[in-house]
Amino acid sequence: MGIVERMASVAVAALAVTSVVGTAAPASADGAWIDRDRVNAISGPRTALERETPVGTVQVRQGVDGEGTRYVWARVLNGTSRHEIVLEVDLDGDRVPDDRAAHYLASGGTGWTWGLAAQAGHAFRACVVSGTAGCEDEATRTAWW
Repeated sequence: MGIVERMASVAVAALAVTSVVGTAAPASADGAWIDRDRVNAISGPRTALERETPVGTVQVRQGVDGEGTRYVWARVLNGTSRHEIVLEVDLDGDRVPDDRAAHYLASGGTGWTWGLAAQAGHAFRACVVSGTAGCEDEATRTAWW
């Protein structure tokens, strides 16, 4: 196999891997974020905000882990395929997103994002979007919480 064929094989393999992965790590994936498996393990989660949208029920969720840290994440119920559930985070109180986590719904249904340790001054909102857009469309997002 020549160098060009090997490079093409590597590119195809990389594309296949990225097509399967549906969750994007937050832009600032530091220690304050937990992955979807750890979010799913939080006992007694509650819905802080919820909004019915044309593409699913979008929620801001919260819960406390076994170490006493409160985390916040976004979840969609009955989501439309080929959409993303997005958690936008305001870190400084200006209600402009400073960070985000997203999860792609390849086949619709229920999905949730990574969770962020909530701190004083943080605000969160959730939305369902098509593509990589932010939460600009009021019809598909919650208010800030």
